[in-house]
Amino acid sequence: MESEPLPCKAQILIDKEIHQLRESIRLLHYKRNQYALITKLQPEILSRIFTYVEWAHQQEDYQSKRHYNFSFVSQDWREIAISTPEVWATLPKHPPEWCRTVLERSKASDLTIRVCLHYPHRANDLQEILAEHAARLFDLSISSFDSTMIHEVQLFLNALPTSAPRLRNLRLVFNVPLTLPMGSFSDTRLSNLVIQKCRIVWKSSLFTGLTDLTIINNPCSGPLVDFFDALTRMPGLRKLVLIESIPSGSPPPLIQPISLFSLEELYISGDMYDLEKVLKYLSVLVSTMVKIECTSWSRIGGDSRPFEQIMAAFTGSISHFFALMRSNAGNEVPFYETLSLYPGASHRMLIRTWGNNWIRSGAPFTETGDEKPHFTFLAPFENTLATRIAAALPLSHLKTLMLMLKSDCSSLIRTFGHLQRLETIIFNGSSEVIKALRCIKAPPNKPDYRDRLPFLGLENLLMRDVLFEEYRRVDHITVDSLMDCLMERSEYGAPIQKLFIYHSWEIYPRDIEMLEEIVVDVAWDGYEEEYAPVDGGSDYLSSNTSD
Repeated sequence: MESEPLPCKAQILIDKEIHQLRESIRLLHYKRNQYALITKLQPEILSRIFTYVEWAHQQEDYQSKRHYNFSFVSQDWREIAISTPEVWATLPKHPPEWCRTVLERSKASDLTIRVCLHYPHRANDLQEILAEHAARLFDLSISSFDSTMIHEVQLFLNALPTSAPRLRNLRLVFNVPLTLPMGSFSDTRLSNLVIQKCRIVWKSSLFTGLTDLTIINNPCSGPLVDFFDALTRMPGLRKLVLIESIPSGSPPPLIQPISLFSLEELYISGDMYDLEKVLKYLSVLVSTMVKIECTSWSRIGGDSRPFEQIMAAFTGSISHFFALMRSNAGNEVPFYETLSLYPGASHRMLIRTWGNNWIRSGAPFTETGDEKPHFTFLAPFENTLATRIAAALPLSHLKTLMLMLKSDCSSLIRTFGHLQRLETIIFNGSSEVIKALRCIKAPPNKPDYRDRLPFLGLENLLMRDVLFEEYRRVDHITVDSLMDCLMERSEYGAPIQKLFIYHSWEIYPRDIEMLEEIVVDVAWDGYEEEYAPVDGGSDYLSSNTSD
C-alpha cells in the first residue's frame, strides 16, 4: 500500500499562515465585542443573564457547554463568567483536570452532577468528586446502559455518600436491576425522585419530603404495604408516576384510603388487577389530573371473552376511585364536561384527563376560561366496553361528547341520550349519530313527545372527516339525511344552533346555503373536492370506523 506523500514545505507555510490569520480574526472579534452595547450592562445584570442562560440550557441538555461561550466572547465577559459561581455549578463531561477547574470556579454554590457510567476509570474519578463535594450536591443524575458494567455500577452506588443535606433532585436510570443502599443520603429531604430499574427500600427517609415521584419499570419495587406507608409520609406529594412499577403483595384487610390531597397529577400503568388494588386505596381531590393505563390482564387465563372480567374489575375500581374523589370534595362534586371516545389498539386501555386548552384547539366554540377536567378513553372497537366505561363515570354534568368510536344508535341513546346538560357532540361522520338524533317519529309540536326526544339540550354539532355520499348508503351520511335530521329537531322544539363541518368531502356551497336556512350558525372550512379519496381509496373515516 502506497503511503500518502508528505506535504511540501510551501504547503506547510501556507497552512501555518492560515492558522495565524484565523487566530488574528478571532482576537479581533474578541476585541470588537468589548464595544458591543450589551457589554455595557452592569456586571450584576450580566451575571444574572449568564446564570439564567446556563440554567435554561441545562433543562434541554445534560452536558451544557454554554459557559465556555461566555468566556470566549470578550475579556469583560470572561472575568464576569469566571466570577459567577452559578455558571459553573454543572459538572461537565470532561477529563478530571477540567472538572477540578469547574469545581474551583463554582466555589460554594449548589452542584449539579450528571453521571453516565460507561468506563470504570471514569467511575473512580466521579466517586472521589462525590465524596469530596457531597455537602454541595443539589441535583444528581446517575445512569448506565452498559450491561457489562453491572458490578462496577453497583459498587458505585454502594459508595454513594451517606450525607448530602442540600440534595433535592435524584435520578437513577439503568437498563438492568440494581439496588440503592439503605444508608445512601440518609439525612436528605428530596423534592424530586426518578428511578428506573433501581430497587429502593420504601422505608427510606428519602421519601418524607417528596413533591415528585416517578418510578419506571420496577416490577420488584417492594411490598405494597410499605409503599402505602411511604405515601402517608409524603404530605406534599404533587406528582406520582408508576409505570409498570406497582408493588407486589396485597394490602391489609382493614387499611384506610391513603389521602393525597396535594396531588396534582397521577399516572399509573400496569396489570389490570394491580391497578385495581392500588386505585381502591388512593384518595385524591377532584382537581387531580388522572391518567390510568391498563397494559395487561394476566390473571384472565384462557377465557375466550376476557372483556367481561376486565370491565367488571375496571369499572368497579374506577367507580370506587371516583367515590373517594367525591368524599374529598366537600361541597364540590367531581364531574367531567368533555368525554372523548377514541379507537385504539386492542391490547391497552387508557383513561386520561386534560384541561380546556386541548379541546379549544379542535372545537372553536368552547371559548370558556374554566379549567374543568376533561375525559378521554382509548379502547378497542367494543361498544359494550365504551358503554360500561361511560356508566362508571359521573357524567351528569357532561357538556361535550367526542365520538371517534364505531357506535350504534341504541348504545348512544342508552348511554348519553338522557344527559340534560349535553350541549355539544363532535363526531367523525357516523350515520348512527344522525339516527340517534332523530330516533322518534311522532307528530311535531306535542310536549309529551318532545320530552321523549334524546339529546334534548343539544345545541352544537361538529362533524369532521365526513364523506357526504351522493346516493344514500346505510353507513354514510348524505346532505339530505343531515337536513332531515336538523329540520325534525327544529320541529320538535330542540333545534341545533351551531353546525360545524370540517375536513369533509362532496359538500358544496349550495349545500351550505340550504343548511343555513335551517341552522342559525353554519361554519364550513371549504374543504376542496380534489382532496377527497380517489379511485375508491380508503378515507380517514373508513380507516377509523372499521374493525
